[in-house]
Amino acid sequence: MRAFTLPLLLLLGGCAFNPFNYRHPDRPRYVGSYAEAPVSPAEPVFSVATFNFQFAYGRNKAIALELLGSAPFLQADAIAMQEVDSITVRDFAEKLRRNYVYYPAMLHTKTDREFGNAVLSRWPIQNDWKLLLPHLKPTNSQRIAVGVDLDFGGTSVRVYSVHLSTIQAVGKRVDQARTILHDTFANCPKLVVVMGDFNSLLDRSQVAEAFEVGEFRWVTRDIGSTTKGLLHGPLDHVFTWGFNAPTRLEKIETSASDHMALFAELPVSEPRQQTRPCPSLEDKG
Repeated sequence: MRAFTLPLLLLLGGCAFNPFNYRHPDRPRYVGSYAEAPVSPAEPVFSVATFNFQFAYGRNKAIALELLGSAPFLQADAIAMQEVDSITVRDFAEKLRRNYVYYPAMLHTKTDREFGNAVLSRWPIQNDWKLLLPHLKPTNSQRIAVGVDLDFGGTSVRVYSVHLSTIQAVGKRVDQARTILHDTFANCPKLVVVMGDFNSLLDRSQVAEAFEVGEFRWVTRDIGSTTKGLLHGPLDHVFTWGFNAPTRLEKIETSASDHMALFAELPVSEPRQQTRPCPSLEDKG
């Protein structure tokens, strides 16, 4: 049994043991501004996309660049990226003419490259931060979320790019989700989007419940599988606060990754000047 378990852990984890984790809360940090001067949105609809790029270098990067030239990515107001490095994110942002922020979680031992999360946006990035998630994987690798506050035509929108652990006990991955949920309530933002790779193959409902406790809308509840290969299932998700049900939601399959990209159009709830309540979550688990 032991001879089978260790190779399986290495296969699922995608890396060897003892990677170099970036544990500092503020760095490394990479930012860039390529977006044109924004104009006020014609309609109160915020479009988002999220994609795990599966390292995004070599052939995968070339295919991903073609994918980014497709209509959903060109239309998206904010794009969450996972499993990318600083050079790749910069190239993607330059191609799309987007502002960006990127934080690596670690130096991946499989590629000897940075491995982390980014947010790209056509709107100005007012604030950004890295959120260290609890519980290292059995392979000792760190996972993070990257948060930004965007100026969406005069309205602040908070966006997170999320990458939860692959090999993790159910309760620990829920802890990671709750860490993100608690962070969303800082300064009481009116509009919030949490999206990315939640790796919630066996605990999808428990991870989703962590956000639903905070009255988030589970946009991708019925999205079906978002991955191919060994971990086939609904791993990628979008959760929102302050938006109505999406007017458009789709999956985009590509050979650039073992994940599919997700795209959603999110109408802003009325009235737009609503004030988000910030209840204490202590009694909600």
